[in-house]
Amino acid sequence: MGSWLRHLFNGLDVQYPTPYIPAVYVPTWGLAWLNYTVLLGGMVIWVLAWRRASAPGYLVILSLLIQCAAVVPVAMECRFLLPLHLLLCAAFAFGLRPRHLWRSTSRPTRIAAACLYVTALAACFWVSSNAQRQLEHGAKPVFGPQPAPSVLW
Repeated sequence: MGSWLRHLFNGLDVQYPTPYIPAVYVPTWGLAWLNYTVLLGGMVIWVLAWRRASAPGYLVILSLLIQCAAVVPVAMECRFLLPLHLLLCAAFAFGLRPRHLWRSTSRPTRIAAACLYVTALAACFWVSSNAQRQLEHGAKPVFGPQPAPSVLW
């Protein structure tokens, strides 16, 4: 189960803004922060809206996600989880109502939500940096520059 969760996280962990990567060892924390924020927000909106969905809504989501479930146990690439990524981004973009959320929550709830967000964000960066340590030429820096590794060819 841990391996599947790491595959799922790595499939959703977008590190570069283009499919053609000119330099692997560059810091991409800004893009990672935005990606984690959108995905975490989309998950929260999904959880909050889950009980209001109808049977056709469940079937649409299931039909899009069944293909993602088939690739989780195998070698993972970001493009394999594109339907899930797009659904989470759409949930965040179209389901977020910040003014309503702000008015309907109390101050302690806002503080708890902010603490939970910071904790989840730190966990995402930690899991991502652990995955980056597996790179062939050493770890990629999360926040700072690192000189390019020497290539042996």
